Amino acid sequence: MLNYLLEVFEQMVKYNLGSMSRPQKCSRAWLVEQATRVFWKRGLKGTSIRDVGEELGLHPGSIYAAFGSKEQLYLEALRHYAQSTARQFLEAVEAEGGFLAGLARFLGQVLRHSENPACCMIGKTLSNRDEEELQARTEAHSLLSQFILLIQQQLHQALERGEISPTLELERLARFVVVQILGLRNFAESGEPTEDSLESCLQSIAALLGPSRLD
Repeated sequence: MLNYLLEVFEQMVKYNLGSMSRPQKCSRAWLVEQATRVFWKRGLKGTSIRDVGEELGLHPGSIYAAFGSKEQLYLEALRHYAQSTARQFLEAVEAEGGFLAGLARFLGQVLRHSENPACCMIGKTLSNRDEEELQARTEAHSLLSQFILLIQQQLHQALERGEISPTLELERLARFVVVQILGLRNFAESGEPTEDSLESCLQSIAALLGPSRLD
């Protein structure tokens, strides 16, 4: 089921990561993976191809030859980020055997990761209103919608397992969950303590799911 869901998500974002084994250095997949980390920290406007080249140990001309422009590389990085996030979330749910426990595991992982920013790269892209980044925002909107749909699918499975109330409107609940995820990650990025905020976020979601089913 996990592999099937990931395949569906990958088709939705129209981007093929190829083999799930570690990509070889200087392959296109490796370049995108490494560039994602740079863009995630600095944003599209705050990053130049030279910056990416310095981080990766490559000449900027090699990157332009592979992607054509900084904007195109950023779009591929966004898609890579979205798929990596989807995989991490689905693996957390599968490992915990339930939606809420999986969500807690996922959020704990992303908030406590020492190398990556706590904030969501998609949310960070959407918050930038620069007209030059319109294409990136459009792509980010699409990826966010697809993540909401993924959450909705997971809520449907949770409903089938009897984890949540059958009276809930899953689409609205999925949007609420994603808003909570984005808000918590942005709050954590500000440097505020995350443990209490994480607990409050999970309690809010648990209350909506149906307390009698979460005991």
